[in-house]
Amino acid sequence: MRRPTQRLVRQSLGIVFGTLVSAICIWLVLSRIQWTVLWVTLRSVNPAWIGVALGLNALRIASLVWRWRFLLASQGRCSWGLAFESLAVGYSANTLFPLRAGDAARLGGVAHFSSIPFGRVSSAMILERLGDGFTLLLLAGVSLLFLPERMMKLFGNHFLMDSNTLLFGGAFVIFFVVGVVFFRLVLRRFYPNLASFIRKILADLMAGLGTVRSPRMLMGWLGLSLLTWGIEIATYFTVFLALDLGISPSGSLVACTWGSLVVMVPSAPGGFGSFELALQTLLSFYECNPSDGLAASLLVHTIVLLPITMIGALWIPKWIRRFTGVAD
Repeated sequence: MRRPTQRLVRQSLGIVFGTLVSAICIWLVLSRIQWTVLWVTLRSVNPAWIGVALGLNALRIASLVWRWRFLLASQGRCSWGLAFESLAVGYSANTLFPLRAGDAARLGGVAHFSSIPFGRVSSAMILERLGDGFTLLLLAGVSLLFLPERMMKLFGNHFLMDSNTLLFGGAFVIFFVVGVVFFRLVLRRFYPNLASFIRKILADLMAGLGTVRSPRMLMGWLGLSLLTWGIEIATYFTVFLALDLGISPSGSLVACTWGSLVVMVPSAPGGFGSFELALQTLLSFYECNPSDGLAASLLVHTIVLLPITMIGALWIPKWIRRFTGVAD
């Protein structure tokens, strides 16, 4: 009983920590705004540009589904409908529930409702995350050419690997070595059936990751990732146009890229609070007052998250019934 208890404690601490981070971020955001200015800014929003932003976000969702189905199709047969449903349910659950519950729902759902093994579905999700990470780092590198002068002074005009990066890398290596030793010396000897099950999943995972070696797979993987992030940057830009903030496309690149990197820190589901603080701070480098920055962050967050969350939330009860075998 000790292991489940320890896991529950760790998960509970993670939820508490993430909630605390978001609460602090929300307090920092609200402490800097003027409510009258925020209200005037929101009332002056250009609805035509908001409509364009919603349209662009619909294209972004379509590109996400396209990429997810493309990655799954390289592992086995998967319909467009299942790709869309699993992606929407995954995004919605990640927004509504803690501990990345949507990732587990997406992996388990595709493995359960298709013929693709769990390990290969996992490799498709890993490739999706690697595509996002590579694209974000690429865009972050490009954005260095367009950073505002105040931001450049803050960074001191140079970027160095900090101690946190080194510590993370060292911890990952140690974790990997300990895991290999544990698998070889403990699981294989005392739990051969479990070791065989893990070995099968790892074999499927590595086979799935190996599909990226083909030129077609590589071009589709990176091309769809770039398309998805390019549409998201355009969505940011149209929101800024709707608020008449005077931020250029290059400024939208900086805001989208660095805002997405910042909100990777643990926080409440959906990045509530941390996203608003990150975007509000980034826009301050472009002479935006805190109230306008909050208005922009609220609109971007709503446009990007709300549609896919609502669609997925409609499917979550259906998925629960299908998993439990209850007829519709």
